[in-house]
Amino acid sequence: LDHAFITHPKIFHHGFFFAMANIIYSLDGRIAMRVTLLWHAAADPLNRPLFDALVANPDLDLEVLTADRIGDRLMDHRMRKPATGRNRGTGSTYRIIPGAIPFREHLGRLWYPALARRLRSFQPDVLHILLEAASVGAAHAVRTAKRVSPRTKLVLHPIQNIVHTYRWPASLLEPYVIKRLDAATAYSPGALAVLRKSGFEGPAIIRPFGLDPKFLNPKTPSPVRRRLGAGAPFIGWVGRMFLGKGLHVLLKAS
Repeated sequence: LDHAFITHPKIFHHGFFFAMANIIYSLDGRIAMRVTLLWHAAADPLNRPLFDALVANPDLDLEVLTADRIGDRLMDHRMRKPATGRNRGTGSTYRIIPGAIPFREHLGRLWYPALARRLRSFQPDVLHILLEAASVGAAHAVRTAKRVSPRTKLVLHPIQNIVHTYRWPASLLEPYVIKRLDAATAYSPGALAVLRKSGFEGPAIIRPFGLDPKFLNPKTPSPVRRRLGAGAPFIGWVGRMFLGKGLHVLLKAS
């Protein structure tokens, strides 16, 4: 036997990342956890520090599947070859593997053609799906994992915090995914409430996306701060002003 397995779960989380899986003990006694992350935006160089932070934790082997191109009218990022990282102190590693993703600009329809091949080769303990349950990509990921890597635990990371009544075929995809999840990490309390209302009863935590603290402590104050002088934090907002955006939480906090 290459590995011996124990049945109790291991919980690993850092920043936005959460996973639940069996602990694997290799023959040399070292614990290793294999995780596959589906995130189309991992191709953006600004997201690379997240993976460096993740491998600062010991005993992690992370494989990230992402789009080979991501962008809009303001920016365009192309990732032509895989990127790797290793933390010398912990020994943990990551690989970011780009590939062509159909409908990469539509979160409800994008999916990962290379997923079956990567799961069959890597056999991860956890498949972390950064999509909504009512999406083609989440349904495809769940079905593929059950077929080629049945022992892999499935973790969903939803963002949607507004209850929505889906039309066919999304109305079929959502319950299909939710019934087969092992755990979830929600972006916000509202996102978790929506997931619960949709029927998910498994273990879950709330974990917002991470933020590089360097951006919160600039060396020089902004023009707005200089004009206002010292005082409470200044917060800017660009977007629609309705309850689902959570601006009332800022008002309560002030």
